[in-house]
Amino acid sequence: MAFGEVLGSLFCPELRISGRGDQKDLMELDICCIPDGRLCIGEAKSNGTLATKDVSASEAVIKYRDLAVILGATRVVFSTCNESWDHASEVAINSSFSAQTELLCRS
Repeated sequence: MAFGEVLGSLFCPELRISGRGDQKDLMELDICCIPDGRLCIGEAKSNGTLATKDVSASEAVIKYRDLAVILGATRVVFSTCNESWDHASEVAINSSFSAQTELLCRS
């Protein structure tokens, strides 16, 4: 079995995304895998919020949604170690993906 291949899946952790010729990364994907031939991207946070000092939760979610469209990803995952997302992150995820995804939340 090759590196990054697990039971019919390919994965690459912490993948940096940048435009062709750009010096600065557009974003980093914590989750990038291809389970069963379907591209899945996502973010993993330990603190329960998608917001950072430079980016709001809404801006972060929109970046993922737009990148998913560009890459043709059929799944976007937002994962946290907390029991739940903070209110701003939950609202951003639900409003940005409500028409396009099936949300599965587990405690």
